Amino acid sequence: FKTAGISRLEAGFSLAKAIMGAGSFALPWAFSQMGYIAGPLCLIILLGISIYSLCLLVTCARSTGKHSYVDVARSAFGNKGANMAYAASLSASLGVCGSYLVFIAANVQSLLAPILSKVDKDDDGWSVSQAALILLILPVAILLSSVRDMKRFAMASLVGDIAV
Repeated sequence: FKTAGISRLEAGFSLAKAIMGAGSFALPWAFSQMGYIAGPLCLIILLGISIYSLCLLVTCARSTGKHSYVDVARSAFGNKGANMAYAASLSASLGVCGSYLVFIAANVQSLLAPILSKVDKDDDGWSVSQAALILLILPVAILLSSVRDMKRFAMASLVGDIAV
């Protein structure tokens, strides 16, 4: 079954890749901090809250006939609510993008460390800062985000899912 652009399977791989993003790498650390009982318990509680809030959002969207967070908020709370929803959505998007840039830069930095130590014979501590790497990665990320045909990323999503 194929929808406009990509198949359902390809869309599923892309969605799975988005869900299993960089945040999933923090789960083992979070569980180690919380313990065997509190970690899974909190995860289950947060799962319940997420499901409940998504059900409320779907109910509101269906009752208003709106299809975006901002439009649903405008219907429920007026223009102030719409502005708050827009600001929250923008803030979340910037936070996620920023987190991914830091994650990518940290991985590139750890990959470059052995190479730079071999190049630096004097061992004067020469390295590339994470901020510099973010600035180098940012143009590539911007170019990749301008690609509108998600089919081009289907195989990369599959490889990413398997790698995670």
